[in-house]
Amino acid sequence: FKQLGRAYQEEGEHHKSIKYYNSALKYFFFDSESHFRLGQNYTKVKNLHKAVYHYSKSLEFSGHHSTDVGAQQQVALIKAMLKRTQRMLNAQKMTE
Repeated sequence: FKQLGRAYQEEGEHHKSIKYYNSALKYFFFDSESHFRLGQNYTKVKNLHKAVYHYSKSLEFSGHHSTDVGAQQQVALIKAMLKRTQRMLNAQKMTE
């Protein structure tokens, strides 16, 4: 499911990508990468509440206590995307 989700994401088919990443989470809910990709896809389709949720889950399951440099870089990226999406959501609320 993850491979199909990624393929559709790369093609800009975000709704299809969301479907496959959500299917992947049914089998392995604690997969940080699937949550991260869902955050990206939901941001693209302007569903910022779900984007924030999935970025938060990605951060929760990312092993952010790891001393591995690659893992630390991934956590930094997730945190940046989460902050950015939260700002977008707050701006959206202000215009409503």
